[in-house]
Amino acid sequence: MKKQVRVYRDSISIYDFDGTLANIKERVDSLYNQYGPDAVLDYGQHEMYSTSYSYALYVMRDETDAEYNQRLADQRAHKKDAEERERKLFVELQEKYGTK
Repeated sequence: MKKQVRVYRDSISIYDFDGTLANIKERVDSLYNQYGPDAVLDYGQHEMYSTSYSYALYVMRDETDAEYNQRLADQRAHKKDAEERERKLFVELQEKYGTK
C-alpha cells in the first residue's frame, strides 16, 4: 500500500502571523490558495544550528511508483539482513552451548 509523503514547501516567519486578525486571515488565505486545504504548518526549530523558531509548510502527496518500489526493496533487504544476523547468532550460541 502506498504511503502519503510529506514534502517541505516553504519556511514562514513567525512574524507573518503578528498583527490584526484581518492581516493573519489574509496571510492564511494566501497560503491556502497557494498550497491547498491539506497543507500543514509545523512550528519549531527547522534549521540546523539555529535557535530561532519558524513555521515549516508541508504538503502531502502519494509516494511515486519508484519510491514505493524502493521502500519495499529496502524493507526486504532489512528483513534479510536481520534474519542473517539472527542465523549467525544462533550458530554461535549452538557452538558455545551446544544443543539440548
